[in-house]
Amino acid sequence: MDRYLLVMTACVDPSQGEYRLNRADPTIRLEDYKTALRFWLQFPDKRIRNILFIENSNYPLDRLKSIAEHENLLKRMWNSSAWTATGIRPEATTGTQNCGC
Repeated sequence: MDRYLLVMTACVDPSQGEYRLNRADPTIRLEDYKTALRFWLQFPDKRIRNILFIENSNYPLDRLKSIAEHENLLKRMWNSSAWTATGIRPEATTGTQNCGC
């Protein structure tokens, strides 16, 4: 069986960006990402084994991690990373978390 890595990219707080966005409120954007994560955690395609969530505004991912840990009925592997201008933050990549176990 094929196995897929689902890559989710995000910019929860685009306030530091150079473009003005219509949907720029971090609270609204976080809710959008929470909804999307819940969707993919429950999506019944068994080929999706892992989810990599990449966020580039340094917004805290605690709420998303909690969803991945507590609402992951299909036991998908979850890893989150945050990107800065110089690259990936080392503290954000402490390893893949097996959520729901």
